[in-house]
Amino acid sequence: MRQKANAGDDLEPKLWIIKWQAFLSKPLHSDLLASMFMFYLPIMITGCLFQAQYQYRIFSNGVLLALLWIAIAPLLIHDALKSISSFFTEHKHVFRNPEEWSTLHAHEIERFQSSRYMLFGLPWAIATSVAVLYSIFRTAPLPIQVWAAVSFFLLFFLSSIGFYGVYVLITLFQNVCAADVLFDPFHPDKFGGISDFGRFAVRGTLYFSSGALVFPLAFEAIAAVSNGSDPLLMGIYFLVGFFIFALFACFLIPVFQIKKLVDPEKDRIIVASWAELNRMIAAFREKDTLDLKQGADILLYYYFHHMKLLEIKDYPWDFRVLLEFGLSFAVPIGVAILQIILG
Repeated sequence: MRQKANAGDDLEPKLWIIKWQAFLSKPLHSDLLASMFMFYLPIMITGCLFQAQYQYRIFSNGVLLALLWIAIAPLLIHDALKSISSFFTEHKHVFRNPEEWSTLHAHEIERFQSSRYMLFGLPWAIATSVAVLYSIFRTAPLPIQVWAAVSFFLLFFLSSIGFYGVYVLITLFQNVCAADVLFDPFHPDKFGGISDFGRFAVRGTLYFSSGALVFPLAFEAIAAVSNGSDPLLMGIYFLVGFFIFALFACFLIPVFQIKKLVDPEKDRIIVASWAELNRMIAAFREKDTLDLKQGADILLYYYFHHMKLLEIKDYPWDFRVLLEFGLSFAVPIGVAILQIILG
């Protein structure tokens, strides 16, 4: 239990945001405080000073919620990396080849900390921060415009790391399912001993759902340039629809990859068992005398072997997995309710 609890804590951080998060966590003795001290508190303190000095309202509801996401972003990114390491540590026994496990483990950790996110992150952060600056802060004093440009560039640049991290979590099972994975048809989890894969599959959805905190900011930006016209509603519907689609995709893509791995093995084992059962029945019928022992063997084989195979689940989820998936909608729903209450 001790090893499982600390799995992933001994990782060597390579991605700059994870290095900073790990560095600040040691003196502060808190991952959450380290995450807040990195960007959120300096941005908020500076913004409060500018707001008081220039008497210009900076912190609308959308801005406050969006900046709240930047407070937890470093923590989420670091936790996602530890989740990947924990997944491989806890499922080492599932891989038949230890060398393949070690290679794949190192590859996924390296892939998560890759700088490829910058190919999307830089243009994405520049474009979105300029859009926010033009739509919401175009009449603000120059120091506030500079503050907004820097703050929202950091926000959306960090979001690109989050997008890439969720992509790695989703596609991780493509590589895992291509490996030589042990499938135990009689495992008590009724999914070949890899039912826990479903619990990891929902992690990407939980991380991605935190992005709903930025939605009110997007709505404010759209409203500022649309002046209540139809494109405003179309833009909001598109964002909400895409977000809901992405939440389901984050969960279902890994699940169907796992199902694709299990289905052929499940079918092969059941067909082989059915053939063996028919062979035993045919041999029993060929005898002229009643062989009670042979009949008992057939019954035992059917109830304690073949029936167990038929009980193998079709999907790697249970009530806990579905509950966690449902909880991933808590943040979007909470933000929507807050948006309605605050108007």
